[in-house]
Amino acid sequence: IEGKRAESFLQMFDERYPQLRDSYQKLGITYRPGSRRNAIAAKSYETDSSVEAMAKEMLRAFNEFRFLEPEIDAALADFGREAVDV
Repeated sequence: IEGKRAESFLQMFDERYPQLRDSYQKLGITYRPGSRRNAIAAKSYETDSSVEAMAKEMLRAFNEFRFLEPEIDAALADFGREAVDV
């Protein structure tokens, strides 16, 4: 998350995290890791250097992170409403 109002958005997403904690843990995804405090999700993947293996891991990662799509959409909608109310 980047931009002038990143911290405001992250605070809003922090409120959503407790309902998502189990999904994060089940998938081995870290929420706002210390080295990347502006990331709402982080995970490392191991793979060899073959294109096929990397493509397979990218698809797996994409599918693992899909549970965040509706939450990000909802947080962005709330964030937009907050901006209008200011």
